[in-house]
Formats: sequence, structure tokens, C-alpha cells
Amino acid sequence: MVVVAVAVLCTLPSVIAAIPAGSSPIGVDQLRQRIVASTRQPFQGYAQSSAALGLPSLPDLADVTGLLSATTTMRAWYAGSNQHRVDVITGFGERDYYQTPTATYVWDYGQNLLSELVGTAPIRLPQAEDLLPPELAWRILQVDSTDAVTGLPA
Repeated sequence: MVVVAVAVLCTLPSVIAAIPAGSSPIGVDQLRQRIVASTRQPFQGYAQSSAALGLPSLPDLADVTGLLSATTTMRAWYAGSNQHRVDVITGFGERDYYQTPTATYVWDYGQNLLSELVGTAPIRLPQAEDLLPPELAWRILQVDSTDAVTGLPA
């Protein structure tokens, strides 16, 4: 009896994987519209982004090259495009980015330093918030809204 139960449990994942997935009731265009509209939806969550562009570590751009050449672990609380918080978690602390309607604040736990950034930079470099799933999907789909998008087979 025990051998039969173990055999059933061992074959169960293979049986479930063999069942074909059903098609989605949402069309591709409707899904694209929902993703683009998601920037207005509040969310919170935990995300990891892994990139391997192999950029060298540059002293004044370590935050940017780290985003594009390593694994970035983040926590996010998003109320809107001008009100959110993203924490980049590292092995020795964290760096928190707070966006308010009037300014951006950066709290570096390791250096015990709070910085206030007022205004907009002439050149915007990639930031941790750009790697969050809703933001990244929105940026990819906004590149050219006339590009054809097709669904994968079930």
C-alpha cells in the first residue's frame, strides 16, 4: 500500500504537466491595454531582477551598473507615479528611494545618509523602480504602441 501511494505521488507531477493549458479568455490587445493602464494601479510587493550585461563597476555609477549586471532584490510600495517607495536590499543593508510629489529622497542605510533630490535631472539613468514587473512591462509595451503583439499557443 505504501509503495503504491509513493508511486502515485511520484507520477502526479508528470500527469499534471501533461494536461494541456487552456486558452485565456482575455485577448492579446485587451491584455496589452491592461498592462499599459496598470501604472495607475497601486501595488506592493517583493521582486528580484537578474541581469548579466557584464558592465564594469564604475565608482560614480555603481548603482546603475549593479542594476544591469547583477541580481537586484527590491521591496516596493507604489501609490502612484509621483508617490512610491522602492527599497533595494543588499547583503549589508538597503538603499531606499522615496518619491513624493515635490522631491525624491534616497536613504542609504550603510552610510547613514539621507539625500534629497529636487527637480529633474537632465539625463535620467536607470533606477531600481524601472525593474519592477509592472513598470518594466509598461516600458517595453510603450516603446511602439503600433507594434504587433501576438499570443503564444496554450
